[in-house]
Amino acid sequence: MKFSSLNNLFQKRRTPILILGGVLLTGAIGLVGATQLSWLKPGGEVNKALAELTVEARREKLIAKVKASGTITPRQTVNVSPKSAGRVIKLMVEQGDSVVEGQELARMDASDIEGERDQVLAAIASAQARLEQLRSPNRPELVRQAANEVGRSEGDVFNAESEISNAQSDITRSEGLIADARAGLELAQRQYDRNLNLQGQGAISINALDEFERKLQGARQTLRQTVAQRDQAQEKVRQAKAKRTQAQIQVSSKQEGLTQQGQSGSDGDIAVQQAQVEEAQARLKAIETRIEDTIIRAPFSGLVTQRYASVGAFVTPTTQASASATGGATSTSIVAIASELEVLAKIPEIDINQVKIGLSSEMVVDAFPSEIFKAKVRLIAPEAIEERDVKFFQVRLKLLSGQRTLKSGMNVDMEFAGPESEALLVPTVAIVTKKGRPGVLVPDEKGNPKFKPVTVGTTQSGRSRSKSKDDGGDKSGGSTGKTQVTEGLKEGDRVFINLPEGQKLDQLLKDEKDKK
Repeated sequence: MKFSSLNNLFQKRRTPILILGGVLLTGAIGLVGATQLSWLKPGGEVNKALAELTVEARREKLIAKVKASGTITPRQTVNVSPKSAGRVIKLMVEQGDSVVEGQELARMDASDIEGERDQVLAAIASAQARLEQLRSPNRPELVRQAANEVGRSEGDVFNAESEISNAQSDITRSEGLIADARAGLELAQRQYDRNLNLQGQGAISINALDEFERKLQGARQTLRQTVAQRDQAQEKVRQAKAKRTQAQIQVSSKQEGLTQQGQSGSDGDIAVQQAQVEEAQARLKAIETRIEDTIIRAPFSGLVTQRYASVGAFVTPTTQASASATGGATSTSIVAIASELEVLAKIPEIDINQVKIGLSSEMVVDAFPSEIFKAKVRLIAPEAIEERDVKFFQVRLKLLSGQRTLKSGMNVDMEFAGPESEALLVPTVAIVTKKGRPGVLVPDEKGNPKFKPVTVGTTQSGRSRSKSKDDGGDKSGGSTGKTQVTEGLKEGDRVFINLPEGQKLDQLLKDEKDKK
């Protein structure tokens, strides 16, 4: 009875305990569930922890950009050399000088050509005089003038013959003096030799011997002087004979002119003489062109990048880049000139359709990493080139900035801005690959990262416009690069850009069978 009463009492008290245990168990389960679902708050708000790890896919303006590499290069470059081989007598520029088109750079030796010009000028004057003579009617004063010229030339012949006669007389006298000088020298030599023996025997003093030695030296000097006088007289004879020959030629020429004064030329004679004048003038023009070619001028405006020759160097006519910068005795060029700088870029075949004439570009170079330079497309090559099985098109860009800062040969990284369009974008760092397929990590119902395949389009880089978080940049580790998603996401979907603590990317991207 007591057991029965106690058992009933226990049954009555157990019911509330079971109820309380059920309540506690239910609460514990609910707490766990609340913890797992705590990523999301009522009304669709995102938990703060999830917000720090993910970003929303947003529809924004997408600027199609093309990346390329290029090189700073002169628009024109040439090694300047003369048209004819010769010696540099004047150099007006130095390496690093700026020059303008047509500016004088150097001068070559033209003395030989100038001598030819003088000869042709004389021939033109003679031919023109003869032509005028054939065209003009006879005039007595011209006949008298020609006769006087003949008389003067004959007088020059007479004077030359007189000089020859006088010089020959001098030669005769000099020969006599030479004979006397030689006899005196022989006598002085015998006297000196005899007294030298006597002095050796002690018969005469050394002073007496010195006197005979002086006489010997004087005889030698006299012989040298008389021989020199004879040589001078012989030279006068040669010069006088040359004058006589020239004067005789002049007499013949003037006599012919005097004879022609009594004649007027026929039409045929005048035509022939006119042709001779024109021929001489053509030769003069060709010679003057050759003289002008000895002045080396800049073919275009630019910068002297190299100096190969110096004053006195012999330069050959070639444009090959084999000249030596040391400026040796022989060179193939005088200087090298480069025009304004431009950019030579190589655009992959897949991107060339986005590059148009006039399209602007931003560039950076290693030498100036903090500066951005601008250029504009001026030429697109009509034919592709192939390098390592990849086809490229050469594109030339006009520099809009950095013309004086950049140097030829510098490498540049560039980015072309294409047309704008609306597109769904996510940070590029959010794109991952699973079994070769692109995708993103999105929160599952518990807020854990889950791979979701997507189709991607254009990537928009932001390397030159990066901002810090304090400046309002995105939260993708400081990078502003974004990638277009064409399929697999909708606007507002969140994607992971950082993984929760303890999560590893390689584990998330494994297949289910690999995890097992």
